[in-house]
This record gives sequence, C-alpha cells and structure tokens, in this order.
Amino acid sequence: MDEKLKSLGYSIWREESECLCWLDSKGVEFVVYVNFGSSTGMTEEELIEFVWGLADSCHYFLWIIRPNLIMGDSAILPPEFTVEIKDRGLIGAGVRWRKS
Repeated sequence: MDEKLKSLGYSIWREESECLCWLDSKGVEFVVYVNFGSSTGMTEEELIEFVWGLADSCHYFLWIIRPNLIMGDSAILPPEFTVEIKDRGLIGAGVRWRKS
C-alpha cells in the first residue's frame, strides 16, 4: 500500500470481496459513490471539511481514495469520523469493478 494512503490513519485497503459484500448488504440506489478522479487534489483542511460533510449526510457511501489525492506530506482522518460513520461508510483504494 502506498505510504500516503497509510498516513491517513485509516485502514483504507479493502479486498474486493469485502467491498462487494458491503455493497450487497445495502439497498439498491442507497450508496453514494465518491471518487475525485485522477486530476483533483485536496489539502488536509479540505479533506477534514469533506469527511465531516460525508458524515453529516447520514448516507451510506463508498469512497475510493487514490494515493495522490491529499496534497502535502500527511493527512489523518479524525478518530471521531470513524465512530460517526460506523457501518455507513467504506473507504477503499484500488477497488476493481466487475459486471454483476
């Protein structure tokens, strides 16, 4: 796993099967997919603001983070964020999609 991803302080690597099982456990059309593409970056401050927006949305979400999304040396997700999202959010990297 990329060192920048490790520096977030959150286990963001999810096996494909875990991700698919998690998605299957949610209702159809109830999961927000979050991915910033390949050319967008954010500061640590923007990251913190964004994660709290996700948490406050009260929606299930799957957020794919690429290694160079966060600008700077490191960014750590607040521990309270993990508590707040509980089973509502799945954060991953390198998830491969397949047709079902």
